[in-house]
Amino acid sequence: MLVSKQIPRLPLVSVSNCKNNTLVNLFLFNKLLFSVSAGRLKYKGASKSTKIASQHVLRLLATYVMKKGLISVILALKGTGIARANIVREFTKAGIQVVKIVDRSSIAFNGCKVRKKRR
Repeated sequence: MLVSKQIPRLPLVSVSNCKNNTLVNLFLFNKLLFSVSAGRLKYKGASKSTKIASQHVLRLLATYVMKKGLISVILALKGTGIARANIVREFTKAGIQVVKIVDRSSIAFNGCKVRKKRR
């Protein structure tokens, strides 16, 4: 009889990086542990979508992850924001190992039907 090794469930970090804001959620066993956004850190208007705001958000999440004693995470990226490349870099700077990167960005399907031309 074969004995299968049980793979431990890793925490999931869901990052929504759109053109207006950066939202970060930490899930463990499908339960929300921590949620933070650039707007919650007193960034207002266009400054919410900058690289500095996303770095600040990710540093805050990284300190929370380290407090909880979590070493490695699965990263789920969504959106086409400016700071997309910096997200993985910030986690590695903080000492958190990114095991897997999943891209959950939506794909356009040619959109809605255009309005009829006026005669």
